[in-house]
Amino acid sequence: MSSSLATPHTVASDVSSIQSTPKTTTSSSDTPLDLLRLNLDEEVYVKLRGCREIVGTLQAFDSHCNLVLSDAIETIYELNEEDNEKLTSSNKSSEMLFIRGDTVLLVTTPVARTAKGKESGEKK
Repeated sequence: MSSSLATPHTVASDVSSIQSTPKTTTSSSDTPLDLLRLNLDEEVYVKLRGCREIVGTLQAFDSHCNLVLSDAIETIYELNEEDNEKLTSSNKSSEMLFIRGDTVLLVTTPVARTAKGKESGEKK
């Protein structure tokens, strides 16, 4: 009866060939969730369904893109019910906030207001 188990020499050579295979990506992340990992304890901008956006410090996340933010400011945009032309916004502050992953559209780092003003040539 022959055994189909690999010998230690075969396994070692297989592992060394895998480790020596060059990666085709040039970034330091392999998956989109690795990009979130790089932003832990950093301020992030999150765009959500329902005309909402949140800026806060990323504390945790999971594979479903559920997020936990601290010191979060949520902005909710609404059209005026009377004329449907005027856009209004309201802000809510939260010390700690859980965001369900299926509502997340975009996660990125926020653009600094000073840098934004410099790019467009505005002066203070």
